[in-house]
Amino acid sequence: MFVVALGVRSGVALAQAPAVTLATTPVEATPPPGAREAAEARAEEEATRMQPDRRVPGSGTAAPGGTGDETEGDRRPGVQFHGFLDAYYAYNFNQPSSNLSALRAYDSQHDVFTLGNAVLTSTFRLGRVSGHLALQTGTLAGFYRPTGALGALGLGTLWRSLQEAALSWEAPVGRGLRVDAGLFAVPFGPEEVAVYRNWNHSHSLLFYHLPYQQLGARAVYSATQRSRLALGVYNGWDQVPGDANRSKSVSLEYTWHGERVYFDLEYYVGVERPADAPTGAYARHTVDSYVAWDASPSVSVMAHVNTGFEPNRVGTQAWFGGALYARFRLRPWLFLALRADAFTESAPPAVLDGPSPTAVFQPEATWAGSGTFTLDARPHEHVSFRLEYRHDLANGMAYYRDNAARDLTGRLVPNAGLQDTLLLGATAWF
Repeated sequence: MFVVALGVRSGVALAQAPAVTLATTPVEATPPPGAREAAEARAEEEATRMQPDRRVPGSGTAAPGGTGDETEGDRRPGVQFHGFLDAYYAYNFNQPSSNLSALRAYDSQHDVFTLGNAVLTSTFRLGRVSGHLALQTGTLAGFYRPTGALGALGLGTLWRSLQEAALSWEAPVGRGLRVDAGLFAVPFGPEEVAVYRNWNHSHSLLFYHLPYQQLGARAVYSATQRSRLALGVYNGWDQVPGDANRSKSVSLEYTWHGERVYFDLEYYVGVERPADAPTGAYARHTVDSYVAWDASPSVSVMAHVNTGFEPNRVGTQAWFGGALYARFRLRPWLFLALRADAFTESAPPAVLDGPSPTAVFQPEATWAGSGTFTLDARPHEHVSFRLEYRHDLANGMAYYRDNAARDLTGRLVPNAGLQDTLLLGATAWF
């Protein structure tokens, strides 16, 4: 199995550094075969317990939140620090004068060297209580726009620098009940904020369109050794730190993992638009699911779908997004990753004639897709260099080419139906 899976909230991980702890452990002069791998696995497992919002797609690793079989020794007090940073240079062959590649999360900069994301995370454990705090900077932090009073007062930068902050309590109930409260990143899908845990450097259209953060609480119960159920209540999609409509959103999630397969299914419902939106404030229903499979020690594949609908004053608006992934281990240090993804949205004709303020996701086009090829070279266990080519296309003007005009509000007006980008990225973690 070459996929060692971990995630900040959702994700397929391919390599994760052993966490740095305050305690020290004696090292044998000549460790027996497999000792290093076993030590790293123990560190991975401890990091999973101390960060409650982790998923484990298909590598046979224990499910997040434990199985209820942990001993008191596993809950010994401790503090850990870990983090990562990634930088990249990307070239958009449309040569947009704005230097922006549209429909991208944080690899959106053209023809400049860019710090995509730098994150420092601290975790702690005191018996059955644990918590973690993740601080971030880079273009991804600028991509996110907080809502509520702080955003209106221009204090959103304080929240943009905060990626996650959560506390957890493990209750001695059944096989294991964990209660989490705080700020969580990426509520849907297998892709993560941390680039090195993803197979590709750029994120899919599903990651781009779907919410980035949510604030609330959840209960996670280990139903069996291989499955868990999670029930959460949140302000809503990206409603951080405020709540745009004073109506809470609810999610129900089921996960199952085997030795080589990981499956996740989630249903999410809640009012997401502001109370004074032209469409009105109506419930939005979302279903998200993905499955990861280690087909062989050298090949892993994954599929992700997200779909939903929202009936409102202008009619029923709906969307469907899907992504297929494959990763091949060409050498012990070299990987090839492929991804094909698409996102389509339907709405009443009245809101599809031109850019629509009532569209849920992409007002300029009702369909967009991309194909991505990534070479991932790892000369060191905590360093990754990536060369990536990506082709994006849409059935409307969704991208920028040359000198894109601006409307009366100063917003750039997309003027191209496709874009091609070439990216060189580097990321390191500890």
